[in-house]
Amino acid sequence: MQNLIITTFLAILLMVCDTSVSQGPVINKNYSLNVGVSLMYQEGLVNCKDGLLGFQIGKEFIRVEYFAFYLHGFEVTQNDNQSLVQLDENVWQSNGTALIKFDSGCNQNPTLRAEVSNQTIRATLPQSFINKISQIDNQATALKFKIGVPFEQNHLNPLVQDSPMNVSNMFWSWRNGYKFIRLDMSSNKNGFAFHLGSIGCQSSSSVRSPKSPCSVSNVIDTSVQLTEPLRPNDQNELPDINITVNLDALLMNSQIQREDSCMFNGIQQQEQCQKLVEPLHKQLFFSSL
Repeated sequence: MQNLIITTFLAILLMVCDTSVSQGPVINKNYSLNVGVSLMYQEGLVNCKDGLLGFQIGKEFIRVEYFAFYLHGFEVTQNDNQSLVQLDENVWQSNGTALIKFDSGCNQNPTLRAEVSNQTIRATLPQSFINKISQIDNQATALKFKIGVPFEQNHLNPLVQDSPMNVSNMFWSWRNGYKFIRLDMSSNKNGFAFHLGSIGCQSSSSVRSPKSPCSVSNVIDTSVQLTEPLRPNDQNELPDINITVNLDALLMNSQIQREDSCMFNGIQQQEQCQKLVEPLHKQLFFSSL
């Protein structure tokens, strides 16, 4: 009787071990995804000239003195399928928000350039989503994201935040939060600035965070239709996505002059700001390269 019990126990144990070995570990693979961002004016790349970042308007050289913006809420959609994009954590990305910043100093040293500028969003997509959309022909694939900083992050103390949420040049105050877009340009004759952020933010003082969302968040939904399907290549890697920022679209109703500058730094929106925000809402600011 005792031998029968032992034999039965060993048989059950072998069955359990065999099942666990045959199933193996469950691996949830993610695909790495890089999104490159280029700066353009009238379909031409904005490059360095004599150590200055800028572009020509007629005979006049327009210098880009500072240009940076925050993005968050990334997702990829394909017809009726969609998946959130998980941003990597690094000095340019934190808690789902990324900072794109162009090198206005035109640094020749790659190490120094990497420290002061960033034109790549690094992220992952789940394998299950890629496998699903890869089987569908005639994909209509789009990269969607939001310009700006979510309310939960927008009014925190930047002095204790992880990079890139600690960049002082991109912050108004605890009450008003971050500059979602900061663009400073100049010519030999004039200057121009566009600083997008939330307005109508209420708190007891400028160094106190609002307890409820601002009356106008100015967080702008954006969608970029991709020109190529998002399918793994022969090395089982996703191709890079390349998008452009179109300065000519932003400036379609404005001139490079102080009178057309826009600062969202108070309770009310300046009248000239509408001319600059309109191209953002019309989905003209970003496009697929």
